[in-house]
Amino acid sequence: MVSGIKMRPHLKLTRYFLKFYYYAFRFVLFTVISIRVLLYGLFHPSVIFNFLFGVVTEIAEFHKRCGGRVKNFKESKVYSEITDTLRFSQSNCLNVGFGTVRPIEAQVLASLVSYLNPKTIFEIGTYTGFSTLHLKYNASPETVIYTLDLPKDKSSIVLRNDLNEAHRDIKNINLNEQRHFHIDNDRKAIVELFGDSRTFDFSPYYGKTDFLFIDANHSYAYVKSDTENALKMVSAHGAILWHDYDFIHPGVFRLINEVAQNKKIFYIERTRYALLINSESQI
Repeated sequence: MVSGIKMRPHLKLTRYFLKFYYYAFRFVLFTVISIRVLLYGLFHPSVIFNFLFGVVTEIAEFHKRCGGRVKNFKESKVYSEITDTLRFSQSNCLNVGFGTVRPIEAQVLASLVSYLNPKTIFEIGTYTGFSTLHLKYNASPETVIYTLDLPKDKSSIVLRNDLNEAHRDIKNINLNEQRHFHIDNDRKAIVELFGDSRTFDFSPYYGKTDFLFIDANHSYAYVKSDTENALKMVSAHGAILWHDYDFIHPGVFRLINEVAQNKKIFYIERTRYALLINSESQI
């Protein structure tokens, strides 16, 4: 007992030394690794780009919390219901390409569709159809999916007002890429539509759409038009999911924050999604 008491100061000193060694060693290790990455990046710029992209992504994640009006999806009833039971929806993280949803976003999209089980889905902005296939494979076999994108001949399309974002969307992305679902064995559930979403006639779908996914032109004017139509199209217990809700897409960020003044909208952590669910708005 006496010897145990005498050992206590020694043990305490040892513990402090080990703690110091633990943090000092990792600081030195971090410094060495940082120097190696920097030197490697001088000859491989893509590494630096990926690093900076990760930093911007983290800033965008926190900016949604401090600079936006939307709520955290974890506060919603739907989130609780989804996480109360294990769900294994279908998603693909290896075929992700530039301009498509990220791997975790593909998984979240799949989980939402699997849980909400919509009978009618409308996607504004097809691009490669990567997200369209996630909608199809996680919905019921009876679900009809409409997906709208610009026609191959875009000569008749006039971009007004927010030219910045609008032109960048068309110039930076190959909108004539082959759709993933063109080589899919069963395309019956997917109905392709073509046209400019600002002039397209959405009236046949008013009040009849259970799930809408907006990921088309990112200019404020277009997102506003797409959102106004989506709010008319969504069914009584339907949902609207917006992509690219972050400061990198100011038109999307601004519009959704405006809508959030009167509607209950959630952001989903680690994604660029904003979500409106009519059933949540009634709680």
